[in-house]
Amino acid sequence: MSDTAAGSTSLLNEARRLVDEATERGLVLRMLGGLAIGVLTPALPPRTRTGQDLDFGSMSSSRRGLSDLLTEQGYEPDKTFNALYGSKQLSFANPQTGLAVDVLIGSATA
Repeated sequence: MSDTAAGSTSLLNEARRLVDEATERGLVLRMLGGLAIGVLTPALPPRTRTGQDLDFGSMSSSRRGLSDLLTEQGYEPDKTFNALYGSKQLSFANPQTGLAVDVLIGSATA
């Protein structure tokens, strides 16, 4: 397996783990971006890059629970960013792995 494929698998496993954990808690968390495209179209070659982050979407009703979940999983919130933009987007990073997580927040109304 190439480094790119291995990196893609590792990122995908972490993304799925977080989605599964959120689902168990009754929280909305959905993959977005390149990893989500890879899940939907596995025949395409992996499109990972150094420094890739995990992109998710969620609902405003899950925001607090997701913040707790990500913190419990070792991700540290970007407190300044989240204070300024947390109604629309949350940002976290894992200091152990260097992996960043971005969560776009939507509302339940269309």
